[in-house]
Amino acid sequence: MRTKCSCGKVFKAKIKRIMLDKDIQDIYFECPRCMKKYHIAFTDSEIREHNIKMQKLKERLLEDRTDMKLFAELQEMMRHHKQIMDELNDTESRCTSWH
Repeated sequence: MRTKCSCGKVFKAKIKRIMLDKDIQDIYFECPRCMKKYHIAFTDSEIREHNIKMQKLKERLLEDRTDMKLFAELQEMMRHHKQIMDELNDTESRCTSWH
C-alpha cells in the first residue's frame, strides 16, 4: 500500500505489530523519513482468532459461491467482528495510555 506522510514523503507502508501488554497488539506503520507513526488498529486474541475463522469461511465460500448459508454465516461473523473491533479501538483513553 502506497501512502503519503504529512511530511510529504510517498512510500510503501510496511505494516508493523507490537504487543502492548499480554494480549493487546498495536498494528501500525511509520514514515521512513520522519518516523511519524500511523496507527491502524488494536487487536486482542479474540479478534485475531476471529480473523482466522473468517478467512477460512471466505475460502469455503469461494469454493461454493452459491451456498447462501455460508454467506449468511460470514455476514454475521463480519458484523460481530466489527462490533468487537469497534469496542477495542474506540477507546481514546486506551490509545493515549499505551503511547
